[in-house]
Amino acid sequence: MSQPHVLLSVLILLVTSIGCRSTNRAESRDEDSASATNGGPVTEQNSDDSRSATETTRRAGSVAAPAGDVSVQLIQGSFHLYPKPAVRVNPSCDVHLALELATRNGKSTATLEHRVLGTCELYVKPDRRTLELTGTAGPCGVIQWTSGVSLQAGYGVEITDHRQASRGAGVDVTCADLPPALLVVDYRTPRGIMRWFSHDE
Repeated sequence: MSQPHVLLSVLILLVTSIGCRSTNRAESRDEDSASATNGGPVTEQNSDDSRSATETTRRAGSVAAPAGDVSVQLIQGSFHLYPKPAVRVNPSCDVHLALELATRNGKSTATLEHRVLGTCELYVKPDRRTLELTGTAGPCGVIQWTSGVSLQAGYGVEITDHRQASRGAGVDVTCADLPPALLVVDYRTPRGIMRWFSHDE
């Protein structure tokens, strides 16, 4: 075969080879495009983006709600306490433990004093005491007020305050029970601990 014919054959082979490679590349791109359109395999970049979005969602869902502030505000007021709940008070001889809840100089306090009201000739030693309180929010909106116990005098108080409690229809079943009184007071004296109940009108 003459030299011109040899060169022509080589050129034809090169052109044919280049055309086949271009066709294969175009077919490969078409397959990738169809695969992505039909929900086929995800590219590495898309996979990274998906993992990043999933991680962000997981972190957002796992953030715990902030704990409630144990510092609560005292609702001030004056109350008559009795050894039994829902007692029938005798106005002519009303013997009770008076409780005053107040805020003094930014501190929550409870002042307790024995009193007698009416016309009966009965003497009760007042034994007035003012104790500083610390409040803690409990379940169902109940607030627990406690004081430290004086080691010298031996006085202390623990008040369960139901005045802001969630009650009635539509509340959690564990909060549905009605308390014996809005305030239940455990009063510690040198003679021991006695429970008192507010008279709720």
